[in-house]
Amino acid sequence: PFSVNLPPAPEPPSISPSRKSRKSGETDLRENKSVLPAETLEPVFEEWYHGDLSRKLAESMLEFDGDFLVRKSSNSPGQFVLSGKQSGAPR
Repeated sequence: PFSVNLPPAPEPPSISPSRKSRKSGETDLRENKSVLPAETLEPVFEEWYHGDLSRKLAESMLEFDGDFLVRKSSNSPGQFVLSGKQSGAPR
């Protein structure tokens, strides 16, 4: 179905990091990674996010294959853990 010979894609334009094309009041998070604390990036309004939750409790909440949730890592601050159920076992 894709037998048509297409010309190569053009090179994307290079954007200088010093270029200021942002609207007033906007912050480019790539420039200063310390602008927002990690807590503000938590998906707290998502039904699959459970925040501080132990592994044992998270696994007990998974009932069916395909169930999953995301929780804060208790061992690595600022990291998240994906817990899911596959073939009847928590992963």
